Amino acid sequence: MQYSIIKQGFFRIMPVAALSLGMTACLKSNAPNLDPSGSNNVIEFGNTIRPTSYTSIYPEYDNNNLNVLNDTTGFNILVDYAGAEYTAPRDITVTIAADDNLVSTYNTNTNSSFTTVDPSYYSFPTTITIPKGQHQAYGHVSINHATSVLGFSGTFAIGLTIKSASFGTISSNYNNAIYEFTLANYWGGSYLTTGYLFHVTASSSRSINATYPINTVDGATCKFPVGDLSSSNYYFTATPPTQGTSGAMSNYTATGATPTGIYSGFMDADDPGGVMSTQSPKPGSSPWLQSTYNNTYDDAAKTFYLHYGYAPTSQAGVTGESQYSRQVYVKMVKQ
Repeated sequence: MQYSIIKQGFFRIMPVAALSLGMTACLKSNAPNLDPSGSNNVIEFGNTIRPTSYTSIYPEYDNNNLNVLNDTTGFNILVDYAGAEYTAPRDITVTIAADDNLVSTYNTNTNSSFTTVDPSYYSFPTTITIPKGQHQAYGHVSINHATSVLGFSGTFAIGLTIKSASFGTISSNYNNAIYEFTLANYWGGSYLTTGYLFHVTASSSRSINATYPINTVDGATCKFPVGDLSSSNYYFTATPPTQGTSGAMSNYTATGATPTGIYSGFMDADDPGGVMSTQSPKPGSSPWLQSTYNNTYDDAAKTFYLHYGYAPTSQAGVTGESQYSRQVYVKMVKQ
């Protein structure tokens, strides 16, 4: 079999390390009583997070922006004893295997382009035990050589399948799962984002208070949402100061649907053209001050203070920030 990433290595099997938790997972299927022992429950992959779709060929779990330590990262997987009987009547040993064909099939059926990973670069427990009296157990997939081999630019996926179980019936629709992941650079991750988006149409001006990801482009560059417009594909990329230090942002580049060139960029003054002068609040009134939102990164606080703007390309006479009819002030704090 050919893998998207090829390098010498070996497949390491981790010891079984299943942590039983008393949390309830979504019941995804009710199977007929096919098990001669009398169980009407099924053995399946449980939801570590909400799957991207309940209707795709396999459940697919996003594990994006994985932080890397000593070139290693990873994510959890979950097996579940699901059905009318809440807890397992005995210890149940579930056998897990990797299957790259699942990723290929998923890509074809969903028009995705996930990259498979050579098995020498990851390891997982091949058996996970759901203890008697519990209904779930976790395992951990460990990804090795994360940045030195896989790098930051790919979107990767590992396909896992349940091969057997010592008790119960294996689910027919949640016996396979796709675990997708990307790697985060030093700054990548989820950020609590608060601030304000000023729009030339005052009724469209609004506060921002939500959690958004800052995504990794490469080891030194991040992809930021434009205000609360990421769902409309408004982004920009920029370079924070050297890893581990505080300082000014640089290299603003519009991407996605964000207007490019002179139509968008970092701002260095509060509404320099007076576009928002009749609004209340307005740029330049506390707390929306360039002196605070000065396009810098505070490493100790893991916080970005950003002030940028744009104008639609249909707007006539734009020469730069003095004509920006959308102006954004945001503070982004890593969670």
